Amino acid sequence: MKALQGISLALRFVGFVVVFVTTRAVRTVLGVLSPSLQRKMDIHIAKRSQMCDSSLAMEDYSDLADSNVSGPLLVDTMDDVANRKYGAWPERLYILLDGRVMYKGMPGPQGYHVHQVRDWLEKYLRNN
Repeated sequence: MKALQGISLALRFVGFVVVFVTTRAVRTVLGVLSPSLQRKMDIHIAKRSQMCDSSLAMEDYSDLADSNVSGPLLVDTMDDVANRKYGAWPERLYILLDGRVMYKGMPGPQGYHVHQVRDWLEKYLRNN
């Protein structure tokens, strides 16, 4: 349910960059919503796991992005820098603005408070 709330929130605020860490829960929800997209993601993950020493080629992931959503696609590097820096395991919700952490959620899934992210984004949109 929390994963569905996260996807719903991402679709509502399409002007913002939303980053999904490819965890089992996200892949499971993705498989229900779009089996072909899950298959593409699985292929990319398998391909990259075989090439651990290479840097990510963003063009390899560009077909995973929804063509109706504008904005950059962000993917962690194979050396897992973003995961280590932001403590993304277990999953967390973050809001980043101009390179600063504006919201850092507690470790999920118990620490997920999607409504707090929604409230922050709505307040930001009202004031800017």
